[in-house]
Amino acid sequence: MEFSYKLFEQGSDKLLAIADKDILGKTFSSGNINIEISKEFYHQEFCDEEKLMELIKKATIINAMGKQIIEFLVKHKMIKRTNVKKPAGVPHAQVYTIND
Repeated sequence: MEFSYKLFEQGSDKLLAIADKDILGKTFSSGNINIEISKEFYHQEFCDEEKLMELIKKATIINAMGKQIIEFLVKHKMIKRTNVKKPAGVPHAQVYTIND
């Protein structure tokens, strides 16, 4: 399984934008909702599950789009399935790490 990701850094925050490789560059629509899985936001490099775990450990925020990445995050207990949204039918979740 491969994913497309881009890592953004702002101060102490590290945003991991990650999407299933097969939806990169596609646009999904439903009613008046359009979701673009843009290369500008979701692509810096491709990674496998092993590299993904390294990236997740460094991230303070995760923005995830796609069935495979959502299943990975659920399987590893990083999100609950009940918290997954599906804008335009694409599974999506965000994860925030809050440090005191």
